[in-house]
Amino acid sequence: MVLTSGGFERRVDIVGESGRTYFFRKFGALFADGQAEDPIHAAATLVAGSMAHPDQVRSMHEAAWAKLWEHDIEAGHAGVQMLVRNALYQLYANLGEGVGNPPGPTGLTGNAWGGHLFYDGELWTYPAILLLQPELARNYVDYRFRTLPGARRNAAAHGMAGAQFAWEGAEFGDETIPGLVYSVQHHINSDVALTQWQYFLVTGDQDFLEKQGAPIIVENADFWVSRSVYNTMFDRYEIQQVCCADEFAEVQDNNALTNYGAKATLELAVRVQTLLKRPVDPRWREVAAKLWIPFNVAEQRIIEYEGYNGAVIKQADATLIIYPWEMPLDSAAKRNTVGYYRTRYEAEKIMMGSAIDGVIDCELNDAESSWRMFLDLLGHIRGDFLMVSESPFNETISLLTGLGGMLQLVMMGWGGLRIHQDDLAAANHLPAAVPWMKFKGVWHDGRSFDLHYEAGTVRRIDR
Repeated sequence: MVLTSGGFERRVDIVGESGRTYFFRKFGALFADGQAEDPIHAAATLVAGSMAHPDQVRSMHEAAWAKLWEHDIEAGHAGVQMLVRNALYQLYANLGEGVGNPPGPTGLTGNAWGGHLFYDGELWTYPAILLLQPELARNYVDYRFRTLPGARRNAAAHGMAGAQFAWEGAEFGDETIPGLVYSVQHHINSDVALTQWQYFLVTGDQDFLEKQGAPIIVENADFWVSRSVYNTMFDRYEIQQVCCADEFAEVQDNNALTNYGAKATLELAVRVQTLLKRPVDPRWREVAAKLWIPFNVAEQRIIEYEGYNGAVIKQADATLIIYPWEMPLDSAAKRNTVGYYRTRYEAEKIMMGSAIDGVIDCELNDAESSWRMFLDLLGHIRGDFLMVSESPFNETISLLTGLGGMLQLVMMGWGGLRIHQDDLAAANHLPAAVPWMKFKGVWHDGRSFDLHYEAGTVRRIDR
């Protein structure tokens, strides 16, 4: 093995004989600091044991994957089936049960953005994994609980209460880019809070909610109270100087997504504390009731941020209020919002636009538009191994964020799935090109079941 400019390289020269068949086995093991007292020794020991029992290792490998594929998506369209199965495979392969560390945007094998954790996890890759593999999704919520002390340090450093989760999170949760505008992309706090609640709803794990989920939600609510400013002239609360999810906009006042996420988090804190019969801070209700969400009354649509003038946007932002945040809006406002911002993307947009638009199209009963949004994602897919790039000309491979968005278009769009407290809502929004679909082994409230979609119907089959 030799060290090259691109990393380590191993070369083996073999003289083959005509007519003979050769089998090659290669074993590797990876341990991070903190997973073992001596990570190098632990990895070497595991490799040695694997080499001594290769058939046993293969059997264990096949059994592990067979268990994962008990939770799957089947579709009555060969191309969709291939792409969905690929997305699930890549996400499953990048997650390990009980690890406590979710992958960064480009997974275990990509070092883009330093492997740091963004809202790409919570908002993009987590939802599909949560519904199919809650044990793997646990990595996301455990990571945020483990790094809660770092989030508290971030908040205290800026004179805020509660917890401020890092835009780029690493091992300890302290913000890794404190000097850049992205460090005030505080909508991630609300994304983190939402995932805690969703994990409880899907698993029914009361102990988790009491010990992990509720503390994170409450400290997020405390952060938003301290981050909000009361405007006496208009009798409303505002959140100023935040970086938008649409990073082209950089830092603005009253980003609608940030403000609505804060409002929803404050309301969630009230809901959770009431459920657990714990004290409720009256300020949560007060700020939530008066947080301003910019809205164009004449055109009946959400305004991305105060003063937005129609500039080109990088990705979904205002539309995220409709999904996943489910802000109560009538169909006209939803249609106007998604229709308007769909025209504001740059020509070669990144993946984090069409997927959300497609989900909302389904909510508006326009399955054929959602199909066009699905096809719009194909320009990001590369080669025989179906790696996924951030944009058609940005070779950031393989972008798990985009794969998660594609799965959400299928599951939350065509399948109409919404994680609610009383049930997992489902609706058939299949486009004409996909005559049937099955979600195998989805979860809600600790129970697993299948959902079959065909002929405009949804049928639930308990396991």
